[in-house]
Amino acid sequence: MLPRRSVPPLLAGVVSAALVTACAADQPAALPAAGGAPPGTTRATCEVRSGHGPVTVAVDLPAGFSAGDRRCTWTRTVRGRPEPGGAGEVADEEVSLVAADDGLDSVRDAQAPYAVDEGESYGDDAVLHLRLDEDVPTYGGVAGDRVGWDCFCDGQESTVRMVQADGVRLTWRSAWWRVAATEAELATALSHAGTVPDAGSVG
Repeated sequence: MLPRRSVPPLLAGVVSAALVTACAADQPAALPAAGGAPPGTTRATCEVRSGHGPVTVAVDLPAGFSAGDRRCTWTRTVRGRPEPGGAGEVADEEVSLVAADDGLDSVRDAQAPYAVDEGESYGDDAVLHLRLDEDVPTYGGVAGDRVGWDCFCDGQESTVRMVQADGVRLTWRSAWWRVAATEAELATALSHAGTVPDAGSVG
């Protein structure tokens, strides 16, 4: 029988440190503490489960949003410039926060079969401008993922933006004609977003 060889203490320490470093690299960064709410916004908070455990997440929404019928959901109706002889365009918007067990790549993959290229003819349920961005700034600048698309769904032209970091997913639904405004308002909502002490969640 061959003698059992032990790992030298110094080498064992190096191996252990390497394993700890590898595990830390696989663990997503925790959400940062929220900063002060930007002017003209209303802070909305809700307790969700993150990759580091339960947290109360704060996002800063523009005027007009109020708590929706479902937990961690906020809604508003936005009216566009009136058209001659008509009421103008209307967008029913919804923002939600949920704990997510899967990544946004799975969301992108679920929409991909319906995606069409720019200039192609399309019908109901067609998805346009489908895009996934990974390792980009999200809540308070922490690295995460974003996915977005526009959809001609049930005769309505809608737009969807999702942001996810540390297992917390924010979804913002609006209308095509508000794409630019939605992008700007989402950027503001995320700029100082993060965790806050649990002082009674809204929504």
